[in-house]
Amino acid sequence: MSNCFELQKNKLIWNGDLSELKSYVAETLNINGKWKSPSGGRWLFTSDALSITWYCKSKTVLFQGPRGSEVADSLKRNIDASRTVIVKNAELNIATPAASERRNESIDNQYRLSFNNSNSSMFDRSSNTTTTINRSDSDTSEGKANGQE
Repeated sequence: MSNCFELQKNKLIWNGDLSELKSYVAETLNINGKWKSPSGGRWLFTSDALSITWYCKSKTVLFQGPRGSEVADSLKRNIDASRTVIVKNAELNIATPAASERRNESIDNQYRLSFNNSNSSMFDRSSNTTTTINRSDSDTSEGKANGQE
């Protein structure tokens, strides 16, 4: 159920409904307290250790009280760790086609790099340079072009 939380601009967002948030607080955080809606559009949970405010429209959740920072920081760390795992898994699932599966059309075997030297003091500003690098099946993904590193 903690997957209902996400982080947007360093704010915790609850994507579930009120009953799911109540269950999360009672079961996962194991904190008993009272829920009330002091004004339209927000819900407030209070206990001795924690105060939670959930704004229904923006889905923003604020944690306050003695355990507020601890809970919020823990959730943010878990969200960041989940993002890292997702990115690592995505990288692991990327497959590179075998050389025999690659098309040999000339357009697929060339990369065109254009350098506009107007903003660089290292080059003659009076000219633009275009360089074509041909890629062959023996090139690796580590930046080798025509056998050069």
